[in-house]
Amino acid sequence: MMPEEQYKEAEAKLEAMKREFAKRLESERAMADLVSRDIAQQITVRRKELATIEKELNRGKQNLDLAELGFQRRQFTYEDPASYQNAIEEIEDELAARLKNEGAAKCNVNWSVQGSAKKGEAMIGKLMKLAIRTFNADADAAIAKVRWNNLETMADRIRKSELTIEKTLDKWGIVIIDAYRDLKIKEMRLTFERAELDQRIKEEQRALREQQREEERARKEAEAAQSEAEREERRIATALEKAKQELSEAHTTDISKYVERIRDLENKMADATEKRERAISMAQLTKMGNVYIISNIGSFGEQVLKIGMTRRMNPMDRIWELSDASVPFDFDVHGIIKTDDAPALEAALHQRFVNRRVNLVNLRKEYFRISIKDVQEVVSALGLDVKLTLAAEAREHYESVKIRGPSV
Repeated sequence: MMPEEQYKEAEAKLEAMKREFAKRLESERAMADLVSRDIAQQITVRRKELATIEKELNRGKQNLDLAELGFQRRQFTYEDPASYQNAIEEIEDELAARLKNEGAAKCNVNWSVQGSAKKGEAMIGKLMKLAIRTFNADADAAIAKVRWNNLETMADRIRKSELTIEKTLDKWGIVIIDAYRDLKIKEMRLTFERAELDQRIKEEQRALREQQREEERARKEAEAAQSEAEREERRIATALEKAKQELSEAHTTDISKYVERIRDLENKMADATEKRERAISMAQLTKMGNVYIISNIGSFGEQVLKIGMTRRMNPMDRIWELSDASVPFDFDVHGIIKTDDAPALEAALHQRFVNRRVNLVNLRKEYFRISIKDVQEVVSALGLDVKLTLAAEAREHYESVKIRGPSV
């Protein structure tokens, strides 16, 4: 047998080895956890990178699909028809200047006819006029036909017209100047985007009118429900009064019958009263008032809005009154906000734009030199889920400008 001292020593070594093994095991387990967390983090990062790549691929595919459908993103960033019209007129002025200064076409060859350079110049002049007239006709036809799904096709048609004319007149050395061609393409793009903006304005105005019609229908339904509930309440009250009268005159043996009937009528009365109060609440929600945001570009210019309120059941009645003979053009509606506290909302908006008032003396004149985006930001900050129409149609104004023609 092993001596006692050797046994204790061996036992101590065994315990030391156990502690060392346990410490090493704990260290390796901690290292494994660390590696595992690191791997998990790497997996998370790689997943995010993969999601980003997939998103980019999907966006690229969507752009390709949209391109195949003829979709084109806007190249210009104007938010109102007037800005587009000004840009188009600037291009028209530049085109006219190029036509006047021989900047639309050129001849790369010096010609003489029967030994006369003057006759050669006259001949080339006629051919150049024919080339420009043909190119302008083709370009204007493309501009008239441009739509959302053929924008690039029409641009190519303008370029092909240039190439066809130059090929036809190649032996005379006549070409359309590229800068002139590019101006016509730019005019086409602006014309297209202007038409798209006009359509968007019409859609927004149509949606706004539909919203107003829907609100009017809701108001009428609430009033009809209130009238029906009041009639039902009066009918039950009459029946209840009659039942109570009969109860007072009934014999003892009939009392239970009348008590049951009265209890049933009282329950119906409570239901009718609840319906009436609910209908009144619904009606009040549509009667409290409307805050309207309108503009009149033809009368007051751009970036000028009127913010007012009306308690009319149909707020457009008030706006039509404002569009009477006192102003040359009708107002455009950017938004009508229905609220149970119209004066407070109107005052909040007026206070927010107090330094942007057009008339700083007479505060009854509710006109402000601000943009619709300014109002939208404030309305959103107030927690109102309202989408305002950004652009104004101003149809009569713009048609009048077009009929009047360029100012002298």
